[in-house]
Order: sequence, then C-alpha cells, then structure tokens
Amino acid sequence: MVAACALSADSGLGTSLPQIAIAVRSVEGPGFVAWGIRGTATPGSRSRLRLTVDQLAVGERSFQRLALTCEAVRFEPPQIACDRGVLEFEERIPVNFRFRTDTGAFDVTLSPAAERWRATGVVKDGRWEVALEIDKGRIARFAALVPEREPRPRGGTVSGTVTIHGQGQRLRALDARLTFEGAAFSDPRGLKAGEGIGARVELAWRSSTAGGRFNAAMEWHAGEIFWQPVYVPAGLVLQTSGETAPGVVRVEAFAAEMEGVGRVEGRGAYRLESRAVTDLSLEARRLDLGGLYQRFLRPLLAAPPLSGAGMDGSADFHLRRADGRWREARLVLHDVSLQERGLALEGVSADIAWSDAAPREAWLQWREARLLKVPLGPVTVRFQMFPTGAVLEPLEVPILDGTLSLRDGRLARLPEGWQWQVSGAMSAVSMEALCRALDITPMHGTLSAVIPRVSYADSLLVVDGALLLRVFDGTAVVQNLRVIDPLGRVPRLVADMQMRRLDLDLLTRTFSFGSMEGRIDMDVKGLELVQWKPVRFDARLESSPGEYRKTISQRAVENISALGGAGAAAAIQRSFLRFFERFQYRRLGLSCRLARGVCEMGGIAEAPGGYVIVEGGGIPAITVIGYNRVVGWNELLARLQRITQENVRPVIQ
Repeated sequence: MVAACALSADSGLGTSLPQIAIAVRSVEGPGFVAWGIRGTATPGSRSRLRLTVDQLAVGERSFQRLALTCEAVRFEPPQIACDRGVLEFEERIPVNFRFRTDTGAFDVTLSPAAERWRATGVVKDGRWEVALEIDKGRIARFAALVPEREPRPRGGTVSGTVTIHGQGQRLRALDARLTFEGAAFSDPRGLKAGEGIGARVELAWRSSTAGGRFNAAMEWHAGEIFWQPVYVPAGLVLQTSGETAPGVVRVEAFAAEMEGVGRVEGRGAYRLESRAVTDLSLEARRLDLGGLYQRFLRPLLAAPPLSGAGMDGSADFHLRRADGRWREARLVLHDVSLQERGLALEGVSADIAWSDAAPREAWLQWREARLLKVPLGPVTVRFQMFPTGAVLEPLEVPILDGTLSLRDGRLARLPEGWQWQVSGAMSAVSMEALCRALDITPMHGTLSAVIPRVSYADSLLVVDGALLLRVFDGTAVVQNLRVIDPLGRVPRLVADMQMRRLDLDLLTRTFSFGSMEGRIDMDVKGLELVQWKPVRFDARLESSPGEYRKTISQRAVENISALGGAGAAAAIQRSFLRFFERFQYRRLGLSCRLARGVCEMGGIAEAPGGYVIVEGGGIPAITVIGYNRVVGWNELLARLQRITQENVRPVIQ
C-alpha cells in the first residue's frame, strides 16, 4: 500500500484540536487505486468526520467523487467509531465503522435497503487481513466493474463469506463460500445470458513461488444459461483444482457431474491475455444421450421437434488439445436411437476416431432407419479419417425394393470452411411402394436416378451436371441446381427442370383426374424455392412430339373445365357430347409464369379473349379454352386441389 499525505490542524496539539485535516495523494492496493483522498474531523462533544475520494479505479473501471460522512463520530483513543454514517457512492448507504489505531483492526458495516455488507480485519505493518460477510447483497452492484462488451450482472443476490490475506500489494490467500439466488446476467448482444441462477460456490487459493494453487467446487441447482450456441439448464456439480501463474490458469483435475447425463473429467490450461484454451483433455464414459438430448440439444432446435422426437442410448468421447491446436478426438456410440425431423434411426453403433498426426479407420452402422417414413435397410458405413477430412468407402443403402449407391464421398476442412462432395445412383424403386411409405396419393411406375457430383461449401450445395430421374415412364432432368444455406432458417433452392415424354395415363390414374392418353413434355425455368415453397418459375406443359394415341375422358374434360367453375362442365352434359365417354384431341398445353405470388397463365395457342388449353382433333373432338390469365398462386393451388375455379370460365366447343 503506497500513500503520500499531509496532516494539519488549526491550533495546538493533542485531542482537543478543533479540527483535524488529512490529505492523501494516492493509495494503491491489490486491484485498486484511489486518488485525491481528503478528510476532516472535529473531535469533541459534537464530533464530525468527512472523508472524500476524487477518483477510485477498480480493475478497468473508474469512479468519481466518493464521500463518507459521520455526524456522530467518537474519538476514544486508540479507537475511532461511527454509528450513524452515510456513504455517498451512486446512492446514499447507511454505514457504521470502528477502527483501532494501535492494532489496525477495523469493522465496517454497510446496510443499503435489505442488504448487509460487513468487512472486518486488520491492517498493520504492511500486512492485512479482510473478512467480508454478505447477506442478500445485490449482485448488480458489481456491473460497473465489468467491461461493457462482457456479460454484466443485472439481478439476483449473493450471501456468504470471503476472506483474503496479503502483504503490501501481494495477495497471499483467499477463501470464499458464497450462495447465489435468482442471479441474472447478459451481454449487449444477448448472445450470453443467464436467468434465475441458484448456486453454491466454494473457492480456496494459496500463493506459491510459481503463483498460486486453488481448489474450487460449485453446485448449480436452479436457473439456465445461454452461451451461444450452447444452452445449459441447472443441474451441474463441478469440482476442480490446479494452479495459477502469471497470465495462465492450469486446471490439473476437473470433474463435472451433469444431472441425467453423466460425468465428464479432464484437465487443461487457459491463457488470460488471449482468452484462449491452449491445452485441454476431456473424457466421458457412457453418457446418457437421452438426458443430453433433453437438456442440451432439444432447446437448441430452430423449430419445435416432431411428435415423439428424441434420443436414447449412450456414448463415450475423448478430446485432446495441445499448444492451441486440436490433436485427437474419438466418439463411440452404443445402441443409439434417434427420431428427429423426419429421420429415425435404430440400433446405431459407431467408433469414429480422428488424429492430427495420422489417418484413422472409422465406422458407423444402423440396424434400421427411416427417412421421411421411407425405410432404409441395415447399413455399415466405413470411412477413413484424415487430419483435414475424411474419405467414404463405396456404400450401398437398401431403399424399399431398390438401392441407393454412393461413391466418391469426401469431406475436407479448408481455410475457408468445411467442404464435402459425393456422387452415386439409385436403382429402380417402385413408385407405388414409395407412395405408400410416404402416405401420399399412389403413383404408378418406377423411380430411378443418376446422381452426378454433389458438393457443399460455404453454405452452398451445388449439383454439377444434370440430375437424371426416371418417372412416369419418362425422364426428368434437373440442371443448375443450387441450394443456398440448406441448414439455415431460410434455405433457398434454384434450378431448371426438363421432363420429357411423361405417360399421361400413369399421371392421370395416379391423381384420379380422369383418363387421358398421350405423352407430355414440361419445362420449368428459373425455379426458385424459399423455405421449400415456390416463389418464382416459368413453367410450360404441352404434348410431346410424335405419333401416339391421344384421348381424353369426359371426366378429365370436366376436371380441366372445372378449373374455372362447374358451369362449363354442366354445358357438356347439356350437349350431345354427353353421350360420348372419350374424345380425341390434337394437342394440349398450359403455362404459368409465377412472380410475386401471381401466376400469369397461357395455353398452346391464342383464342378470342383467351387461350387454348386442349385443341380437339378427330371424331368426336373437343376443345377447351381458358380466359383467366392472372391467378393468385395460393388461390390456384387451392382451386387445383378442389378442381374448381369460379373465375375462369373455359368454353367447350
């Protein structure tokens, strides 16, 4: 403790001085510096004490103009006492104190509102000892001591004791036993926050030649903490020990027992200047993944989980970091099951190890799985883990009555982020079986695909070349496929599609539209989906070129006509055409250009005031004309579902 001071009096010496004045230029202690300390005292029957501090610096914070006033101070050598004092420090706080000049013993009590802060101790010959007793102290009082960019306390109380010993500016020992109730904190951006925290903390620290040694324990029993991206609810018991040295904290033993999850043990080192963990080793055995999911993973989901979602099973893991770099990692899964967002896995086992020094073999397998209700057969996935990525061995996944083949799978960690790629193919899968699994309208035919190189980097999924599908006895080619931020809150897909020679009979039977024979082509240019819903495209459907049978049933005519209302369909019944079940047509077509929620519609040819949807040909022949060229997209979807659209009035000729 360093001070420069001056003492003066109005006249004479001894205890009868009418006024004593003291001026101290600065006082410096562990973690604080005070400047401009001035005091006046008037001994006697009407004793009064006034002490002011121009500036007080604690850590990185600075406070201006502190004052202590005692209107009834007692000078009883060697003791000075005040029973009704006031400390002015951002508020007026009642205070009483006692100080002995011979022993350096002091006793100070502050009683703001329902709080009580009492400090007792001794300061003599450069040695000092302070014991602080706290009863329901407001934690928010310490907010000003925390830098603005860091999480600051904003609520709750603390009770307990803190004892410190030292000599000069050096701290020799510290002991703390504290209980927190309803504690809360947050940072300016809301990325680090806690609420309703209840915990008991014990800390013991002793100085050593290298710095100091510590033991600490915490029992956190109430509240929650969000430290982006991790959400942690209460139910944690922590024990740790280690040593402190200039600029570093070394944890020699660490154990965390998480309620409903399990125990994690480890050790590590933390650099104060860089605020970085330079060394770390963590081990866990048989962690309960069901508890881990409920306590940590489920609250992090961007959307509410599906009904019945969850996780079961157990896991082991090991992590090691040294000299500021990750060195090893290993994850072992034991009979894990998972249900989440359309994905269901049963009987999952795995042993995935990684090292920054050499390749490691890894594998993962499941007993059964479902993706969007589609069953996938048992699979064992084998791959090699390299220091900067992984390579997947060729893999075949049974899917219904077909097979999904994957090859050239690679994962890489580059300076700009993670990247992966894969290619493959899918053999013919029954559309009827697929639709039954998805619980949608049954479709006929088979589905097969050729999957060119698919890659992901910088939140962008790209399909190089064309994705080829075989469906409804025709082909569908998807080109220029891009998915932007596929795992984000607002994924966006863009693509172009070409469908050729789709079988109308298979299509119309699938959707109970009525019977139609023929082949159709469809082009969809500039398709854009946001959150998997269409917001833009230019689509055109028309009869395929070539010679083939072209017929349409009366029911199909009625359904096409009913896109604009039942009146046109009724007109058919009133005409002689009602005696015919099937009609012939020369060609058909329909177009829709979607933008800003509106579909601009057209047909295969212009007609007076409208457009031709179906052009008749042969005997008997029928032609359908539509007149409504602008339709709201949502309204069109609803009308297609109802097969009715009152505002469009096709004319049957």
